[in-house]
Amino acid sequence: NLARKVGKGDMLNLYLSWNRYKTDGQQFNFYDMTYYTGQTERHEPQRQYIPQDSRSDMYGLQAYYNKKVAEKAWLYLAYGLTYYYSDFSQEYWNLELLPGWESLDRYALTALPEDYGSMAALLLDNNSNYGLFHKWTHSGSMGFNGNWEKWETSVRAYINYLHNSLDYERHEVTDTAVTVREPDYGFNGRVKYKFNNRTSLSFYCSASTSSPDIVTRLNYVDTSNPESTVMANTNLKDSWRGSSSMNFNTFLEKQQLSLWASAYYNIWRNNIVRFMRSN
Repeated sequence: NLARKVGKGDMLNLYLSWNRYKTDGQQFNFYDMTYYTGQTERHEPQRQYIPQDSRSDMYGLQAYYNKKVAEKAWLYLAYGLTYYYSDFSQEYWNLELLPGWESLDRYALTALPEDYGSMAALLLDNNSNYGLFHKWTHSGSMGFNGNWEKWETSVRAYINYLHNSLDYERHEVTDTAVTVREPDYGFNGRVKYKFNNRTSLSFYCSASTSSPDIVTRLNYVDTSNPESTVMANTNLKDSWRGSSSMNFNTFLEKQQLSLWASAYYNIWRNNIVRFMRSN
């Protein structure tokens, strides 16, 4: 974090950041699945081994410039650049296909066959996921803050320009490389009026757009499970969200009692649902 005073009452701040996240684990799912085909009850053993490995790095640069434009009033400009890298894998091994495993109801970690990796064509489920994800985000914003005897105000408007790239492999089903470039917009504002030191009335409003996650728009159809076809939606649109609220607050000193009341209204259009199943 670097800060430098520029002129009288002006300030320039720079922030550099780096974060790394890593997960490495394994999971066993041992259960029996019951389902019906017409009037017939069917049972299928599920003996899954699920190893997971992921690593992600995030690098960030943010710059903020605050300029004093009046007594107790500031204008600020901000720019941010973020790079996100993620390498992940999640595999599903159907061990019930091995002789004797379908009848197991208890297991030990040492029971996993040492040579199971050589039987990927038989055991590895095609819902296993492998991905290499790159994301660049440019963000810019400007705002105004003021604090006077009776009034407090804050206004902020921003734009985030997203550059997402995904090298995605879905085992045997699809190999896909996807790149998406698009902006998100947002605005929020708040005004507060102070009747006195104990009573105030404030208003808040905001609006923003949000782009669908890049993974939800991959162009593939997975028919590996005859009872559940998975289909991507490449035509997802941006969602739009707006909110507004009014808040009243007062303190009755004699009774030592605080009173607070609020009213709000929220709206969300084109809400993005990541998974939807239907029969």
